[in-house]
Amino acid sequence: MKMQEPKVSVSIITYNHRDYISQAIDSVLAQQVDFAYEIIIGDDYSTDGTREILLSYQQQHPDIIQLVLHPRRYAGVPGRLNNITNLYACRGRYVAMLDGDDYWISHDKLQRQVDFLEQHSEYVLAFHDALVVSDAAGFAPFYHSEGFDFLRQDRSFLQQDIAKQWFVPTSSVVFRNNQIGEFPEWFWNVYSADYFLQMLLLQHGNARYFYNVKGARRKSSTSFSALYNKSLKDNILRIKELKILRREFKHSIASSTIDRRLAKYYFRHAVLLKKQKSYLMAFLYMLKCIYKDKRYVSKITDKVKNLSKTTGISCW
Repeated sequence: MKMQEPKVSVSIITYNHRDYISQAIDSVLAQQVDFAYEIIIGDDYSTDGTREILLSYQQQHPDIIQLVLHPRRYAGVPGRLNNITNLYACRGRYVAMLDGDDYWISHDKLQRQVDFLEQHSEYVLAFHDALVVSDAAGFAPFYHSEGFDFLRQDRSFLQQDIAKQWFVPTSSVVFRNNQIGEFPEWFWNVYSADYFLQMLLLQHGNARYFYNVKGARRKSSTSFSALYNKSLKDNILRIKELKILRREFKHSIASSTIDRRLAKYYFRHAVLLKKQKSYLMAFLYMLKCIYKDKRYVSKITDKVKNLSKTTGISCW
């Protein structure tokens, strides 16, 4: 008997998510839909028992779950190969994204997003709100929309809106497949792959937000962003990707917006290299040059003065 082709491919990427991956997969299997779907799970060589859990789920659901088990950790941006190979493996007309430590709350989320995209060809992507959770002691869960007033109701967005700032929870996204084709070479080198994926997709249509559809996004000390955030390696990647953003999407985002983001990371770079006087001086002066807007001069001046006190290096 020939298997029905999936309308939706759920792309789950995971690495050492032993304590969370079952909840992620169960939240997909709990979806109430009237179409066929597949679950593509890419494991980036987990060593904590995650892989054994994945194999167990595949044995239980061989017609739905396909595993992409990488034999080792690869060079380059952590998890990038895992993410890209997983997306290339998706056969569905639509792709839903879910990180291995996140999960979906609304059982009709896939049905509602797919129905909308089926009925509105001018949209290429649909996303929704997410409950931010953590295992950290004393952490109070809150909804992603609480940090963005404009996400308090259903609405639509253009590429230019998302270019200005990140507000799309990755594990809430469903998008039309085969819009991008082969990923450009520069995509392998950016830090924020999910953000740039959205930018590429939104060259072909708009995005729709659903306020009353819910998922959960986990803040974890073992996530990629947590492990690399504020490190020298992280900072270099962020500076490089901002330059890529300026080059590849210059018609979608103002140079002044990128300059301000660059200033932030150049300043952090100076702090990370505070023992090297020449680098510190160079980045601080670069920072002052970038921030020509008078509204920001006083803020930067104060930061430079405070840094001078803590390092003992005169910056003037």
